[in-house]
Amino acid sequence: MPTITPIDNKTTWNTLVQTFPDYTFLQSWQWGQVQKDSGETVYRFAMYHGDSLISLCQFFTQSAKRGKILFLPHGPLFKNQTYTKYLENWLPHFKKIAKDNHCLCLRISPLLEKNTQSTNLFTNLNFKQAPVIMHAEDTWLVDLEGDSDVLLGRMRKTTRNLIKKGLKDNLVWVKQSTDIKDIDTLYKLQLEVVKRNNFVPFSLKYLQTEANNFFQDSSASLFIAGVGDQPLASALIIFFGKFAFYYQSGSISSKEPVNYLLQWNVLLEAQKRACLLYNMWGIAPQGSDQTHPWYGLSLFKTGFGGFSKVYLPSFDYPLSPFYYLMHLIEKIPKTWRSKLLN
Repeated sequence: MPTITPIDNKTTWNTLVQTFPDYTFLQSWQWGQVQKDSGETVYRFAMYHGDSLISLCQFFTQSAKRGKILFLPHGPLFKNQTYTKYLENWLPHFKKIAKDNHCLCLRISPLLEKNTQSTNLFTNLNFKQAPVIMHAEDTWLVDLEGDSDVLLGRMRKTTRNLIKKGLKDNLVWVKQSTDIKDIDTLYKLQLEVVKRNNFVPFSLKYLQTEANNFFQDSSASLFIAGVGDQPLASALIIFFGKFAFYYQSGSISSKEPVNYLLQWNVLLEAQKRACLLYNMWGIAPQGSDQTHPWYGLSLFKTGFGGFSKVYLPSFDYPLSPFYYLMHLIEKIPKTWRSKLLN
């Protein structure tokens, strides 16, 4: 019978996370601290079989007007697919904590590739698919091995030529910052994206909370690119173990290849930090046409070369009759929901 043990040391936790074959910054100590600073309750546990670590999970409450849930982002982590059988051993532990916190459901966004076997793992335990996408399911990863010529060689011809032209023209500047004041630039540029795509943005305070927690450990850097004295693009990049992550971003349309040179600098910095893969986060599902709202962004990301990985959707384990009301509310588009509930 496996044992479940709390972990309360930051260095120990992050070290353990990075021993797993696949993980994201959503299981980092810093991400848990972001939630704690936002007023949520955070839990971190390791599962052992004898002396062997087989699974790890960070999770936290997530409070909203429509109800509170217990959320597991990109967890539990498992050493290999064989160990996913231990999900059943986690479940009573999760359910007790969720009920103690008066949560309507347990919600899991698994870091497991999408297939029939992994889907059945949840449906056989009476989970149901969540009504919302919590985190990117279709993702794009870029291999960072090789020198700069190798990196360029893997790219789409158009992307490679725009980077080379931008470097030659020397009109676009790119800088890195860990100054919390520069998050204002990211926020303003993100609002420009909001105008173009009509989605609900994060608040400046929340962006500052994210950046502050990752800046403290030099595990994030804000990249800002522009022309002349005008910042035109910005991205918050998180570096965690062997992975770099393209997380928050914003930009203004420009004739110059500002976003391409920003990403080129990210790739080079990730290599300096000995990262093996650059996770560019979400893309449109395979086969999407030009009407998909992420089509242009996906075309941009895939131009840097790499491969896609498709993860399972989020699953809910209902714990209250009121869950079904929340389920209906969450089906309403977020832009409408924010107006209805505020």
